Amino acid sequence: MNLYEPFAMENRHKGPDTIKCHRLLDSDKTFYTCGRPGYLKTNKTRQVSEGEVSQWVLSLPGPGTVIISLLGRKPDGKSEFRFYPFHGNWDSVEERRDKPSFQEWLDRHHSDMSLSVIEHPTVDQGIETEKAKMIAAEVVRLTSLGRTVVVVDSAGVSRTGKVAKVLRTWSEVVHATAPSE
Repeated sequence: MNLYEPFAMENRHKGPDTIKCHRLLDSDKTFYTCGRPGYLKTNKTRQVSEGEVSQWVLSLPGPGTVIISLLGRKPDGKSEFRFYPFHGNWDSVEERRDKPSFQEWLDRHHSDMSLSVIEHPTVDQGIETEKAKMIAAEVVRLTSLGRTVVVVDSAGVSRTGKVAKVLRTWSEVVHATAPSE
């Protein structure tokens, strides 16, 4: 049996922000990974409208979804939130420009969905193993509480992939060391 089994959900988007579902251990616990709303390989610097963000939010699995955001900075130091009508925790006062936080924006526009955002800002194109382990532990904790968890980075590949890889490795270790019946 494959202990960690990524499987495709119905593609609610076409492209990098397709939501991917991953199964934890050999249970019914799952978590999801995807790219940020509005990410397009052909135009990575365009502003993303509130309507596009809302469409992305409405496509998230749920209920009671926790969005673990790995968005932070690009390697050149620019904020990954500069495309949005909200700001991130790593954004400077100048970058925030009176914009609400991601959580405040969700509460204002989608209060009926009971969404929560947990930010773990990172630099695009990589994530330290220890930080990936910390985030993976949070995914396990939240799913064990019955929460739906979506881990988000820019394209939904590199940083989210490392968190998924840590969870797969843990699953294999847990299964290999479990006492036989």
